[in-house]
Order: sequence, then structure tokens, then C-alpha cells
Amino acid sequence: MESDLAPRLPRGGARRKESDAAGVAAPPGAKHRLAAWCAPGRACAAACLVAVALVAAAWSRRSVDLSVRASHMSFRQRAGDAYWLARAKASELARLGAAPARGGRGRFNASAARLGCAAQDPPLVMHLKVPKAASTTVFDLVHELSAANAYAVNSRPMYVDEARPRASAREYAAYFAARPDRTVRTAHGAYVDLRAAGVARPCYVAVVREPLRRLESHYDYIHWGPRSRWATFWKGQDRAAPSFRACAAKHAAARARGGRALAGAAADRGDCLYWANAQLAYFCGVGGGCALRALRTRAGGAAALARALANVDRDFAVVGVVEDLAGSLAVLERVLPTYFSGIRAAYDAQATHSRANGATPPDDLDDAAAATAEPFLRHVLKWEYALYDRLRRKFADQKRACGLAEPPRARAH
Repeated sequence: MESDLAPRLPRGGARRKESDAAGVAAPPGAKHRLAAWCAPGRACAAACLVAVALVAAAWSRRSVDLSVRASHMSFRQRAGDAYWLARAKASELARLGAAPARGGRGRFNASAARLGCAAQDPPLVMHLKVPKAASTTVFDLVHELSAANAYAVNSRPMYVDEARPRASAREYAAYFAARPDRTVRTAHGAYVDLRAAGVARPCYVAVVREPLRRLESHYDYIHWGPRSRWATFWKGQDRAAPSFRACAAKHAAARARGGRALAGAAADRGDCLYWANAQLAYFCGVGGGCALRALRTRAGGAAALARALANVDRDFAVVGVVEDLAGSLAVLERVLPTYFSGIRAAYDAQATHSRANGATPPDDLDDAAAATAEPFLRHVLKWEYALYDRLRRKFADQKRACGLAEPPRARAH
């Protein structure tokens, strides 16, 4: 998934320059016009450097920092990559001038974190930012706490080369493994095994959501959500699309007639089934049958589920649930206190903004069509429901281990 944010370039115009000798307006040459345009905050210099870096990267077929191959990236992806790289470097530099960190050099034990609620202090925290699963909320909280808790934030997206997914993932793993101690990465992108780049125990955290509600929210966001102008310009927004339930009912009817229910969905990113099982794909990782198209078969779904659960058991400190977001943040604060101390208070103080979707069109379905939509969707999401149910139970156990579970209610007599 790609980021919706983009750099804001400075505005400016040529300003008149008076002659030192005569006090008369001198005709501005190209050099003087450029200097005048660049004057406000020297922002033009930064923009020029980014432009030069993009040209150099395009020539070399690598990213602006030369860390990953970028020949498969579009111009928009290269520009976004350069922007988030610059922001990450700025955060690292700001971190150098901050107060000494309280930790970030300790080891990480996923089992101790999940089963015993033992506090961890890893050098690198990777937030698996699943779309439409409180991703913007956690993203905002990570940025909000960075200065107070003295860590750097890295939101570089991953544009994995589908022609060489494993090699591409190793390049990104090497980049993230080279980040300075006390860095939190929060950006869309599937799980990457950082052990291949020398990080013995990468620390991941994530939040998951009930699959059908997540898929519906994702579809509604694509068509009617509050997307940035940058995202709307590049990706478009089809507000004339059918409602989520109407789209699902169409696929269910095709399946009932013996046709291929997912025909067309695999190619149309705006289809209601395109992002089905996205959570499973994120936890499964890169390559090895984790792509969305591979999860549409029974064998592919079972293999991806086993791999995703193995990744969680090995590398995840906390996997919370949207349906108990406050409790999830409380557990996160207990398990990673040097990073997320104060996260629950920041959430309660509404230090985040929600990407709530706009009004969606009515379903316009008859009773028979409406009755077929949800069972069909649950069938499509079978393997993601299996993942969600397991992770929800694991989180309930971790919450109890942290002493945060609600006491059982007394039965009425």
C-alpha cells in the first residue's frame, strides 16, 4: 500500500531588486529571478536537491539513497520514496540533538512479551501498518510521542519489485536494519524478515480488525474517503462506484451461476474484492505465496495462514485489535514502555485524526441479494478470519498477562 502524503513545494515569484547605485528597478535577469524565488526560507535549495537526487536516481536505476533498486518504481513512487527518506533523515538528525535515550539497546523476546507481558527494549520497532485497521491513529500516536520518548520515526514505504520480491525485500530489510538505535518504522508494507539482514530479533507490533468490516472500510475509503489531493490526483476516486454490498452481491450472483466470482477483481484495484485478505497477506510477508492472488485458493490460503502465524510467534511483541483499541494501546505501553509511555493518555487526549469515510451510496438490494452478500464475503475471507480469530485470542491472553483484562461480571440472581 502506498502513502497518501506528499511533499509540499514552496511557492514564490520574482521580486524586484533595486539598484544600489541609482535606486531604479533593474531588469531582473534569470539568475536574480531564481535567487528571489529561492529566498523564502531557502526552501528552493531543498527542492532542487530533491530534484537532482531524483534525476540521479533515475539515471542509476536506484533510490535516492542508493539502498534499493528502483527501476520498477513509477515517477510518483520515486518522488514519494525520496520525500519519506528525507523526513526519516530529518527525524534521525533531530534525535541526535535530543536528550540521551532511556534505552533501545536491549534484546527482544517475543514469547516473553506476549505470554508474560515482560517489558522489552529493542533497538528497532516495526509497526505493521495494516490499511483501515487503526493505521492512521497509531501512525499519528507514533509521531506524537517521538520527541518526548526520544526516538526517530521512519515512514519510508516499501515498493517491492514483483519481478524479484525476495531480493527486493532483502534490500529493504538491510535499509531498516541499518537505522540508528531507537527508531520506530510506521508505514504500509508487508512483513519483512529482518533476520536476513542481521537483526536477530526484529520487534514488530500491529493492530488487526474484523475482516469484513476492514474490507468494507477499505473499499469505501478508496471511493469516498477523505484522501489527500496528492492521492486523488494520482490514483483517482470513482465516486460513482456501487456500494460495497451491491458489489459483493454481484460477485455472489456470478458464483451462484457457476461463474468465477473473483473474475476481474484481481485486476481492478477499485473492486470490492481486490483487497480481500490483505491482513493475511501483510502478516504472511513477501514472496512465497503471500501475494493477494495466491490467497484466493484453498492451498494458498492455508499455507499463508501457517506462515503468518509463525511470523507472529517469532517476531511480534503486540498484535492488538481495533475492537479494543484502548486496551491494545495499554498493552503496547506495558510491553514497550521506553517507546510508548504515554500513548494511552495521548489517545484519550485525541492527539490523532481518524480517516472516517464520507457518505456511501445506498445498497439498493432486494432481500434475496442482500442475504447472499455476507455469507459469500465470509467465504472469501475464510483464511483471514482464521488469522483474526487466532490473533484475537492471543491478544486476550496477553491482556490478562498484563493485568489489564476486565474482571468477570457478576451474574444476576
